Amino acid sequence: MDLKKIFGGIFSLFIWLTVSVLPVSAAQTDVIPRWTAMDTARQTLIMHSVDGEAYTVFLIGSGERMGNGTGWAQPGEPVYSGKYHVYISPMGSSRAFQQPVRIFRTLFKNTGTEEGIIRPYEPHRSGVYVVAGKIGAPDILVSVQQDTGSGFYTINLFAIKDGLLQHVDFLNPDHRVFRNYVVGCKPVRYLEDGTLAVYWWWRKMPQFHISVYMVDKTNLLASFAYSMEDAEGY
Repeated sequence: MDLKKIFGGIFSLFIWLTVSVLPVSAAQTDVIPRWTAMDTARQTLIMHSVDGEAYTVFLIGSGERMGNGTGWAQPGEPVYSGKYHVYISPMGSSRAFQQPVRIFRTLFKNTGTEEGIIRPYEPHRSGVYVVAGKIGAPDILVSVQQDTGSGFYTINLFAIKDGLLQHVDFLNPDHRVFRNYVVGCKPVRYLEDGTLAVYWWWRKMPQFHISVYMVDKTNLLASFAYSMEDAEGY
């Protein structure tokens, strides 16, 4: 009888039970039970990877606080703030895995925090939402933060590839690659041809303009294609 193999098997079983069964705080581990993620998430979304596999995405906050009617929300509207972590769980899995990405940029640089603000009923103004893919283009997770009390917002794009939530970078005609994109208040959306429309506007010209990008799901890159004016206006 090989005692080393027996004890090794018992130890492996103990580790599996600890991760998969016992309730674990999101702040203490990078793997938690799926039901814990469901119970503690501020937002829960469904999105597909670049290969079409379905995932549940959980946005879980630490040090989360609730407020009503902040400077950029309607009076009485629930608003949440905190340091948010993203967990994803493949459909059918009993576990959720913390992702190594910062979903929100540092909002207030003078505080040195990485807190985000979530408006559950208007995530395109602060929070996260999913843009469903079209014609082979992948689902995109968009994170949004309003810049102080202005009408401008900063977005970041993400996609799931190789089992991980990863940044989708922008590529402009000048070959500049960047992430933090300052836009207007309209949500990002796919056009019928599978290109991605990003809305932005100038204060001096209260009309939206659209920058259209082609999303490369292999390299996770949104390359500029063309721009146009929004016929609907502001």
